[in-house]
Amino acid sequence: MKLAEVVEIVKGKVLSGHDRMNETVTYAFSSDLMSDVLTVDKSNILLITGLTNLQAIRSAEMAEIHFIIYAHH
Repeated sequence: MKLAEVVEIVKGKVLSGHDRMNETVTYAFSSDLMSDVLTVDKSNILLITGLTNLQAIRSAEMAEIHFIIYAHH
């Protein structure tokens, strides 16, 4: 599914990466435990989390996850 479609479905707001909205996401993974995020062994993942801090971004980076939905605001 294209990121633009995901954003539309969840009625989300894009904070950065507007130029990547036509990229495809194959898997979605939801967790607030960043230790679980580090165990994911897939590519083209969208992380869904309520954890809105630098730890979430760093964990996604280490797991090579390029897209994040913050489920809480």
